[in-house]
Amino acid sequence: MAKNGVFSYIKEHWVAYLIGAAVAVVLGFGLAYFLGVKWSTPDDVRAERVASEQNNVSFTDFGSSGETVEF
Repeated sequence: MAKNGVFSYIKEHWVAYLIGAAVAVVLGFGLAYFLGVKWSTPDDVRAERVASEQNNVSFTDFGSSGETVEF
């Protein structure tokens, strides 16, 4: 009998649950965007890191004698 009461309550108040879920989703995405903007790596720092990584790239050529090739 208790299940009928719960389901009927949810059926009666489904709009409130829908609004609550929508608000939760909007707040979640809003907070994620805010934190991503605030704490993301600045473009100039990111470009500097990419440039230094590209200057220090080396890999082993496993197909031949195994020497290291640097670019």
